[in-house]
Amino acid sequence: MTSRAFQFTLCALALLLFYSCSEGTFREKIEGNWKVVNFKIQNPDKLKPELVSETTKIAETVRYRFNKDFTYDIRSAADSKSSTGSWKYDPETELLILKMSDQDRSESKVEWADSDKLLLKTQMGTIGEVELTLERVE
Repeated sequence: MTSRAFQFTLCALALLLFYSCSEGTFREKIEGNWKVVNFKIQNPDKLKPELVSETTKIAETVRYRFNKDFTYDIRSAADSKSSTGSWKYDPETELLILKMSDQDRSESKVEWADSDKLLLKTQMGTIGEVELTLERVE
């Protein structure tokens, strides 16, 4: 193997290792139970104030569970609704993708405050960005 081919192989392996570790590290960081501790709508003036208030109350009762097998469960204590599906993290775009069905999915930008708190930012059409702050719970 030539010196150049060897260097290229090392670089390719390093990149592969980096992306593999990023996915694994993120999976380990997000696995577990989370609760919504803050809910914010970028453009609340696009909605009726009563709707913003009610949505905020419901959002702050929501619990997320991200499982090792890349499945998730989201439940609301306020209205007993739930959602299940699969999750995936793309380290290049820093997007958390929640897939409910073949056609229904959401993408949220992830920002970490610390190992027990994260911020999910999701674009929601005309109301703009919705921010959920999640905190780890036992």
